[in-house]
Amino acid sequence: MKQVGKADLLIKNMVKKMIKLSQTKKYVLTALATSVLTACGGSSNNNEPMQPNTAPTHGGGIVASFAEKDAFKVIHLLGTPEGNSSGTGVAVDADGDILRIVNVQTNLDDMTGFEMTGPRLGVRPLAIAPNLDSGQTLVLEVQYEITDGQASVNRTATISIEGEDFAPEFEANVSEVLSKFADITTVDLLFGVEDKDEEPLNVSEVAIPSDAPAGLFSLEGSLLTIDVPSVADSIEIGDSLTFDITYFVQDHNNSLPRTMTIDIRGVRIEPVPPIVNGPQTAETNTSGERVSIALTSEPAIVDENGDALSVDFATLVPRGDEPAFSFGESDIDQSVVVFDPMIFAPHLDDGERKSFIYDYEVTDGEFIVPATVEINITDDGSEQSLTNGNFEAGMDGWSSLANGVNVASGASGTIAVEGSNYLDFATPDTVRTNLGELEEGAVYVIEGRIGHTDPWGGATIITVFGDAPDEDGVVQSDAILTQVQAYGHGVPDRTWSAIFEATSNAYLTVEGEQAIDMDDFRLYKVDFDQANNLLSESNSTFDNGIGDWVLGGDGEHIADGIGGTGSLYSGGAGDARHILPLGNGVIKNGKRYLITMDVHRESDDGAHTFRVSVLDANEPSNETALVGNAFRGVYWLRQTQQSFAAVLEPARYSSVTDWDTRDISLHIGTNVWGQGNRYTVDNIRLIELP
Repeated sequence: MKQVGKADLLIKNMVKKMIKLSQTKKYVLTALATSVLTACGGSSNNNEPMQPNTAPTHGGGIVASFAEKDAFKVIHLLGTPEGNSSGTGVAVDADGDILRIVNVQTNLDDMTGFEMTGPRLGVRPLAIAPNLDSGQTLVLEVQYEITDGQASVNRTATISIEGEDFAPEFEANVSEVLSKFADITTVDLLFGVEDKDEEPLNVSEVAIPSDAPAGLFSLEGSLLTIDVPSVADSIEIGDSLTFDITYFVQDHNNSLPRTMTIDIRGVRIEPVPPIVNGPQTAETNTSGERVSIALTSEPAIVDENGDALSVDFATLVPRGDEPAFSFGESDIDQSVVVFDPMIFAPHLDDGERKSFIYDYEVTDGEFIVPATVEINITDDGSEQSLTNGNFEAGMDGWSSLANGVNVASGASGTIAVEGSNYLDFATPDTVRTNLGELEEGAVYVIEGRIGHTDPWGGATIITVFGDAPDEDGVVQSDAILTQVQAYGHGVPDRTWSAIFEATSNAYLTVEGEQAIDMDDFRLYKVDFDQANNLLSESNSTFDNGIGDWVLGGDGEHIADGIGGTGSLYSGGAGDARHILPLGNGVIKNGKRYLITMDVHRESDDGAHTFRVSVLDANEPSNETALVGNAFRGVYWLRQTQQSFAAVLEPARYSSVTDWDTRDISLHIGTNVWGQGNRYTVDNIRLIELP
């Protein structure tokens, strides 16, 4: 029988008393039990030593970074190294003891934006943002101990707030137009100002013209009050008072100038129609930059009621036989017509200056009046955006990947040289040139002549790269904008063309897979307004059927084609040829033409041979060709979805001198080698080049 010691009896008696007391006061049980166990040190028969205490551990210091616009977040000082409340690296105690933090020290005196509550640190970046500029960083370092009551371990939390500062953005010159009959008016000098930092803004150094009548202007903060009635009697109908108010727009770190023009006009109260004093005019040339013409601007058009004027663009029509352009780039809401001057080039002779007049209607909401715009354009060719495309300046602007090329002069064995020099590929190589600052979104054509030593041998790959979004919308550098597989198909000397929509950082590479010569590379912008398309809209878009096309093989019209509209579909038949009669007078000797179309193919394997030829319609068997025929008219399609382009040069590749008198036809062929692929063709355009 187990011997009970005196200590055991003492514990039993004490426990009985504690149980009785616990019926009314449970906390006494805990206190007494703790006292007894502490005093007695446990049973006299249990002589095992107490386990040693284990210090807390953690996964390392906490590091967190914020941008000044980030939302409020809590950093858990007992949490992971990222400051999260749970996960790998949280502070733990092997004994299961409760942990807390003590002896907290920070490196900052001003804790604005940081909120410490026990083991939690709240970070509020927006409270810190006004004190940080771009390139500045605020770093809070919190040093503390994690303790279980007996042992402790050191830890550091480092919190970084990255600052950014943006200058206010606004139009530098703004205006406020008022009627002489207006009441006292207040305008905000900060109107239209945006600040990405959302910092407080103000104006400074506001300068009111010294010739402004006393009492006309008063300023409170950024609000400018204009006492129009005080000067109304001095303004006659048709006259105006104009004052330029200059000032600076400021945030905490930037101060930028701005001018607000106050224009008080002597307008009429009784409704009167707008007055047209003359045509809106523009003077430009075919190689010039994009032109914008405000169709309602003064002094050509004046509204004495001060009403807002607008133009119905459906009324903008050519006078006489002027080209009926769509002016698709125009800002209709602002009544501004926009165009690239090059669209007029086909309607001008070399060096000619000509006026093109268009009529339109202007309305003030009540009255409608006729008006005109006169566009004066001089033909000076097209803008050439490629530097040293003829190699007359050696390799200037070009680089070679394998150093297998050299600039040669004199006669070439494969092409007729333009000028003195050409580029000779002694061995397979790739050359590159940057395309410069192109107008993003505009359509460009790159063309050049390549002579293959073996016209049945390896092809030359022409590629334009640039910055373009991928399928997820993320902009990727070095994306392929267009790619052409220049295969001689038995003809050494051919002109090759590629069409693409310009992006930033565009560049061209030419990869020769065999010994080649290249020369006369050009880069120019094109516009495809239907008014310049030598093909009718029905023969170009297929939206309403097949038009005048005569389809061969198993060609047919499909309603749901490229872009979801009608297209020409060419099936698997071998050497299918689709023919469009063009009549005579379409092509003229001495001119250059561009033919383009969208071509989608269903498969991405094998050779994709494609035919484009313009032939004498009355001699199809002899294939008297403006461009094309059995050899020169065959192309390899490189991309599954491709914008095809070919330059037609009657003077270079044809000895015929009377093309304008001949009936001609356009031939498009698929599966020239009988491969059995399927194609969809749409948006065929034939335009005269400047």
